[in-house]
Amino acid sequence: MSTDLISNPVMREMTAYLDRLVQRQTVVATNVANIDTPGYKAKDVEFSNNLDEALGGTLHRTDPHHLTGDGLPSGGRIMEVKDLPSRLDHNNVSLDREATKLAEIAIRFSATAQMYQLRLRTIKQAILEGR
Repeated sequence: MSTDLISNPVMREMTAYLDRLVQRQTVVATNVANIDTPGYKAKDVEFSNNLDEALGGTLHRTDPHHLTGDGLPSGGRIMEVKDLPSRLDHNNVSLDREATKLAEIAIRFSATAQMYQLRLRTIKQAILEGR
């Protein structure tokens, strides 16, 4: 059994998720910074949803309104957001939309950081009980 925290799959996944949240926050901040730039198109980070692969391809659309997941990149990739209404200057950044995304990112980051701290506290307690 490895005692290296970096090689712990749970800790590694939480760290990777926090990194993805930071990347998305940076993209959202860039959108806000360009809210008055004529022609600027809002961007977001898209990640592949590997749930279908993990379940062996057993996911099926039961309603035509469900998302298909087709065309998503395999990793975090910055892409223009399609089908957003544009203003007269052809900029489609909405401050309300970006503020909502920032709030969501903050909640996810906080929850993940708390889980990370709890995991570290559990490991610390296990070490201290072994003395």
